[in-house]
Amino acid sequence: MSQKSARLLATIGFAIANAAVCSAQVEQGTITGSVSDQSDALVAGAQVTVRNVRTGVKAVTRTNTDGYYSAPYLPSGEYEIAVENSGFKKASVAGVNLTVGLTATINVKLEVGTVQGEVRVARSATWWAAGGLWSCR
Repeated sequence: MSQKSARLLATIGFAIANAAVCSAQVEQGTITGSVSDQSDALVAGAQVTVRNVRTGVKAVTRTNTDGYYSAPYLPSGEYEIAVENSGFKKASVAGVNLTVGLTATINVKLEVGTVQGEVRVARSATWWAAGGLWSCR
């Protein structure tokens, strides 16, 4: 094989590999965080529902044994997070704006009470470029 043919094959191979990598890039983000009670103790097994406000599509997960949850592979957009657990009022956080390729950390605090009670919090999530963290206000 000549040097010219080898270069051509290498260039074609590089173009094919690059096209495969570029097509694998997706427009997704992750919402993650913790669920705690009023005494700041983390709550294991709480159901966390993440709902895209525009499409209505929901992702449902539970907090792990350490009280943390993660909802990966979400398209960008505005989300509402609802958290439920036995013995606590349902809590929800509205106005979570997820941007492509980023992770929004939303920590939720549950109040002791019955399921009929609900705590709603409207928050504005802001990306802190320097620290790489989301801050909820």
